[in-house]
Amino acid sequence: MGVFSFLGDKYHDHDLFLETLKYALNCEINDLRPEDFPEIRKFPDLVVIGRWNLLDDETPWFKEEETKILEDYVRSGGMLFVWHSGLARFPESYNGLVGGRFIHHPPQKKVRYYGKDVEFELVDEHYFVDLYSDVEIFLWSESEDGTSIAGWMKRYYNGKILALTPAHSEGLKDQVFRDFLKKVLNTFVNQASW
Repeated sequence: MGVFSFLGDKYHDHDLFLETLKYALNCEINDLRPEDFPEIRKFPDLVVIGRWNLLDDETPWFKEEETKILEDYVRSGGMLFVWHSGLARFPESYNGLVGGRFIHHPPQKKVRYYGKDVEFELVDEHYFVDLYSDVEIFLWSESEDGTSIAGWMKRYYNGKILALTPAHSEGLKDQVFRDFLKKVLNTFVNQASW
C-alpha cells in the first residue's frame, strides 16, 4: 500500500507519530515535508495529515491550492486520514472537505474515549471539535471538561475520509490506543463500507 504522510509540528513529536502510524499500518510510509504536498498527485492509496497548519515560523503551509489538490485526490477515489493536529488551523475549505475542525483543548488530563465495542482512557489533549457536514461518528470523548466527538468517517464522491482526535504525546505509546488505531485504519482502508 502506498502511504504519504505529513506528520509532526512544534507541539507534536514527528517521530512518535510516525512510529505509531507504522505500527498501525504495518507498511512502508513515504513521510513528506509540507512543501512536498503536491506529490499526492501521484495518487498514493492513503494520505495522512497529522500536523497543524503552521510552520515553525507561524506561516500556513496549507492554503487553497493544497485544498484543491486534496479535494481532487479524494474525489477521484483517494483515502484521507486526518489525525489529531491535522484538524487545527486549516482553511475553511479544508474543514468542509474533512467534515469538521478543531476548536480548542484544555490542558492534558485523563480522557475517556468510547464507541461501539471500544472504550479506553488516555492522558491526552481533549480535543473539542465542530462538525461541518454529514459524517458517520464512531468515537466520542469525555473528560471533566465535557463531551465531544473524537472520530468520524465520511464519503466524498469516490473517496473517503477518516478523522480521529486522539492521541498526543504519551497517549501515542499506549498499547490499547495503538491496537485501536490499527483496527480503525484496517477497517477504513480495506472495507468498501463501514
